[in-house]
Amino acid sequence: MARWFGRAARPESAPSPSSLGDHRPGPFALAGHAALPPRVDRAAALEPERLPEGWLTVTRRHDAPGSVPLRRAIEILLALAVLGLAAPLLTAAALVALADRSGPVVERIPRVGRHGRPFTLYRLRVRAGGLGRLFRLCRIEDVLQLVNVLKGEMALVGPRPEAPVSAAEHARWIPRWRDREVVRPGVTGWAQVHQAVSPLDRGGSLAGARRMLGYDLHYVQHRSLGFDLRILLATLRLVLVQERAG
Repeated sequence: MARWFGRAARPESAPSPSSLGDHRPGPFALAGHAALPPRVDRAAALEPERLPEGWLTVTRRHDAPGSVPLRRAIEILLALAVLGLAAPLLTAAALVALADRSGPVVERIPRVGRHGRPFTLYRLRVRAGGLGRLFRLCRIEDVLQLVNVLKGEMALVGPRPEAPVSAAEHARWIPRWRDREVVRPGVTGWAQVHQAVSPLDRGGSLAGARRMLGYDLHYVQHRSLGFDLRILLATLRLVLVQERAG
């Protein structure tokens, strides 16, 4: 089983304030900012420093009666459907990774979930080159995050899941950082489709984290089933654009 799942990644060392966390673009990010999908508003972000105390209490109106179980039922159905459709590619990618013998087939990555609770994110290890390029174009390595969705640790749409050390450091230096943790992290999200973290922020930066937070808090404030659908459609357009560009 160790060949398949390996061990959870080791805890990260504490970064400096000028270089914080793992800010690689999310699973549906393009190479840069220029290829934003149509009908996605670049300005739809909040300024964390200007939010008053108690602002989250005012925005909880999006949790209308019945919306929580309905959202959960939709998530489960969509996750099962995508996992079923992707099963052949998942199997092929797993066999390639198993034959490669350079590490576990499934990577187990520590992340922070809703209300700061830790969880293990699953990601399929995909080698570069050859079939690996095809698998990466299909984003097959990130499909296993749907297992986290089925377990209730993640949502289809939500803020990007952060590493524990990064989350702690960002909460120390960036106002309202913990406010993004009132919802479950997502496979995709409002910040991801806006390319809120650029390739220049891949090493991590306070500026990149704050920019991402502005979009995350906008999502928290306006979260609804309709908004989730809009983000999922924008994500689909990003994936299709990336496949054509590849």
